[in-house]
Amino acid sequence: NAKTILDFDREFTVKLCGWRTAEEYQEVASASTVLPAVRVPLLCLNALDDSMVDLTSLSHATFAARHNEWVVLMTTPTGGH
Repeated sequence: NAKTILDFDREFTVKLCGWRTAEEYQEVASASTVLPAVRVPLLCLNALDDSMVDLTSLSHATFAARHNEWVVLMTTPTGGH
């Protein structure tokens, strides 16, 4: 019963894809390494009621949106996952 992306990665991604840990997978798969280099308009959209990806999970997108003119993070009050 995964309630977060980390839970999902622990239960499925690690087991199915051969990663040692969910944290290792998330570090490699994170957009944090590419968001600073974005040079085309990019809209990151997230619903505040998303039960899998809450706003704290988007810290890299939040940082990029504040420091890269090409990245915009937009949230909606509802929308789910």
